[in-house]
Amino acid sequence: MTRKYCPSCAYWNPEGDIFCENCGTKLPESESASLQPQAGRYCSNCGEAVLQGNTFCPNCGYQIRHVSREATMQIPKQTVTRVTVEKGRSTSITVATVLFFTYGVLGIIGAFLIIGGSIMLGMSASILAYFIPIPYAQLSGVLPGLFGIVWLLISVFGIVAGVELWRSRKIGGKIGIALSSISIVFIVIIAFLPMYLGQGSINYSSLLASPYITPMILIITLNLLSLAFTLIGWRSLF
Repeated sequence: MTRKYCPSCAYWNPEGDIFCENCGTKLPESESASLQPQAGRYCSNCGEAVLQGNTFCPNCGYQIRHVSREATMQIPKQTVTRVTVEKGRSTSITVATVLFFTYGVLGIIGAFLIIGGSIMLGMSASILAYFIPIPYAQLSGVLPGLFGIVWLLISVFGIVAGVELWRSRKIGGKIGIALSSISIVFIVIIAFLPMYLGQGSINYSSLLASPYITPMILIITLNLLSLAFTLIGWRSLF
């Protein structure tokens, strides 16, 4: 069954209708005549050719005026400006940033002190070896020096994690989480391994009496707090 197309509202009517059932517009006698756009009749908003009798553009919905295609070329097209909304930095990420910056700065200072001390230790042991035979005197400052270099690298990555977290970037969170985990494991190894290798067991009384226990606890606490605040604010990172 063929139907008649209404040029005013685009409703398809039964073949025998004279007026549109939807809007009441008089229908053309043939379907083919209803589908032909009127010569020189175009949408003044988008330049689309429109059918005879239409009051609105089928492409953009703009009200039709009798405008030629040449005239539509002079009409500037509408542009859409995209606005990027940046996420705000969460409080937990701000705290984590401050902790990583603090950890990095203090770590760099401590690392340089350790490296400097290891150099002085090695020089003193070498000089003393001229008077008193000391096995491997030249290597006495190597182990502390290596510890200082490793700690310097960890501290630099702490600064990097703080910078990226300040920008609310996930790469900063990933670096921070990895850094905190490695630092905690590293401190535990440094605290327990020498005692275990030397005595065959861990003497907790001697460990607690060590002058290094306070800075070790401070570093572990700082890393645990940094790790916790980073994980809490993870969803705010992008």
